[in-house]
Amino acid sequence: MGKRNRFKTREELFKLPIRNREIVEFPELQLKFCIQELSAKKFDDYLVMLLNIGKENQKEIEAGTISLHNAKLAATVLSWSIIDETTGELVFTPEDIEKLEELPSSVLYKLFSVATRLSHLIVSDKSNPVQEVKDEIKNAQKDSST
Repeated sequence: MGKRNRFKTREELFKLPIRNREIVEFPELQLKFCIQELSAKKFDDYLVMLLNIGKENQKEIEAGTISLHNAKLAATVLSWSIIDETTGELVFTPEDIEKLEELPSSVLYKLFSVATRLSHLIVSDKSNPVQEVKDEIKNAQKDSST
């Protein structure tokens, strides 16, 4: 007989290991960031953001020209994901989102790409997170209308 899987108790479930983490380094800038997988609650918040972007930008989505809100979406996800490697505490607050939007695009989207992969926000083999966000907005909008 094989080993039987044991169901977790409530207490064991709440003691599950730390969410997935990854260090992203920018040697040329002498910077490194620790990115953590989003909680289920923040995953839902991300989906709501996609739906709102879709509702606000219907014409641009249909024309395939939406690009104005990608930095805000990426910055928001990063504010939910970048943590202090030692304490596990979030580094940024909602008040920092506008400043995060001003990061060089190479930095912002590299970090965003890792955050989306760790949190399974975008499931694809594409390497272009901006295009992936556009696709996700379209998909979220379709799902909400059915």
